[in-house]
Amino acid sequence: MTQIFTAPLPPILPLADFRPFLDLPDACCFSALSSETRTALVKAADECPPIPILPASDYARFVKDGNRTEYERPYFLRRKRLMNLALGQKIEPRFANALADTLWAILEETSWVLPAHNKKRDSPMPALPFCYCDDVDNIDLFSAETAAAIALVVYLCRDALDEVSPQIMNRTLYELERRIFRPYLRYNDMWWMGETGSSLNNWTPWIVSSVLTAMAFMLDDDARRREIAEKSGVILDRFLTFYTPDGGCSEGPSYWSVAGASFFDCLELYYDLTGGQFDAFSVPLVREMGAYIMRVHIAGERFLNFADAPAKLHPSGAFIRRYGRRTGNAQLTAFGAMLDTNAPDNTNGKLNRAGTPFRAVKNLWEPTTPTEPYTPEAVTWLPDLGVLRLSRNGFTLGAKAGCNGESHNHNDVGSFLLFDGDHPVLIDGGVGTYSRKTFSAERYTIWTMRSSYHNLPTIGGVEQREGREYAARDVSFDGQTLSMDLAGAYPESAGIIRWTRTLTLDDAGAVVTDDYTLSEPKPVAWTLMLADRPTLKDGCIEVSGCAVTYDLPLTAAVEEIPLDDEKLAAAWDRDKLYRVRLTGTPDTSGRLTMHIKRV
Repeated sequence: MTQIFTAPLPPILPLADFRPFLDLPDACCFSALSSETRTALVKAADECPPIPILPASDYARFVKDGNRTEYERPYFLRRKRLMNLALGQKIEPRFANALADTLWAILEETSWVLPAHNKKRDSPMPALPFCYCDDVDNIDLFSAETAAAIALVVYLCRDALDEVSPQIMNRTLYELERRIFRPYLRYNDMWWMGETGSSLNNWTPWIVSSVLTAMAFMLDDDARRREIAEKSGVILDRFLTFYTPDGGCSEGPSYWSVAGASFFDCLELYYDLTGGQFDAFSVPLVREMGAYIMRVHIAGERFLNFADAPAKLHPSGAFIRRYGRRTGNAQLTAFGAMLDTNAPDNTNGKLNRAGTPFRAVKNLWEPTTPTEPYTPEAVTWLPDLGVLRLSRNGFTLGAKAGCNGESHNHNDVGSFLLFDGDHPVLIDGGVGTYSRKTFSAERYTIWTMRSSYHNLPTIGGVEQREGREYAARDVSFDGQTLSMDLAGAYPESAGIIRWTRTLTLDDAGAVVTDDYTLSEPKPVAWTLMLADRPTLKDGCIEVSGCAVTYDLPLTAAVEEIPLDDEKLAAAWDRDKLYRVRLTGTPDTSGRLTMHIKRV
């Protein structure tokens, strides 16, 4: 088990001596930015909309009807406006009043905690914020990242804000102390800290990186700076115990940006806070954590979108280049450069989310040094996570083993994806807009979470169940073929004695074989999820320029899956997906083989 913070930390620099982004010689020198970047930053500041209001009635909607977006949308727009005005101010010093207005509005918010995270201990969730008194005892993802964004903005624009009024600084220090520093040090039982034995996920490094950012840039108390740094190290080591040795992110590629990547942000902050004396970039697990995002890439904007990941992702090429540079992974650096070349990051787009403000600002100075061409591995197998990616002859096959008890889990053990280039053939639907139902007992009533909407069998009407105990058995990969028994992912009521699924990729395409033994004959429905409308023929499904052939006498039917969710529709660039169900009542034992080839 990797632990990074067991040895005593080197001295933590006082605020007066702290310098950020030590590995970048031009960091924080805005005149060193390209003219294109400078122009884009000023344009983003000029185009900022008015400060949106945050009605109490919209905050209360999460409890009343489950809606998260009506409050979250203006909440995040405020923080985007704050970052854009601060960076514009550094280029052309004419945004000070607008910046001060925005900062003051955020300081005036009753709580920085989102409605969905407005937890109150040992009592029902209240409709309105309860974190408005001096004894704040709840730090969530977005209260922490708000603090990080504010600290960076004040660090960059202190003089301009002081010219508006020195009271802005006094108020900022008061709110950071009340909402972040004091509760962070006072309480140990927030679940994401890990002391109570909770399973840890992206919340841990994401919040810790934000608290470290706020401390590094704003806290002028040497003893408390060290206290926060030491406590953060203990929490981060607990997080590492939940990370697989292969570096795989169980929460999927979209959450990697705030799980493994946020852990990397923490290491960068420790490096700067110690003047370069704390350097953990050569730790093998840190290197593997970064390589994960490269290993689950398919092509273009497509990644293996297991767990709560959308169909398209746009990770920052600048950040990935830096991750590769600092961990000595030339291939990862080349991968980041390829992302920049194929889908250039808009400068403003890098800063649209203040969720990782330290990273987003630092990305502005990441050099674009030449790299070798990126050559993806033909075979990637993450044995601890249980994720496979095979590429051959233009096809990419992805498959999921593992269990159904992961953070942001979908019931998808044994499911697979197939892409021809960057075009989807067999898919995972992804994830829709979060609501109250998403992280509740009703989660698995959402179709995107259910096994019957993944490329899996449903036996006697029984689907896979959620929980770590529902897992693949006898998993093996020989370099070409992945094999696993899916019986363990289903409850006993499915009547499965054994269900061995093998998946491989040859020059012609993908081959998926199910060898099964049931306790008694039961109707079986094999699901195939498709992005394009299929054509059904006898023993064959034609879709996306490919033919899926199957060798059992099954009845095929197709249904449209309307994408009436804004997030799903945007991810797929269409208003519907398709589900094919191959149904029959086979014998108690048998085999189904599916071949997927180009037509």
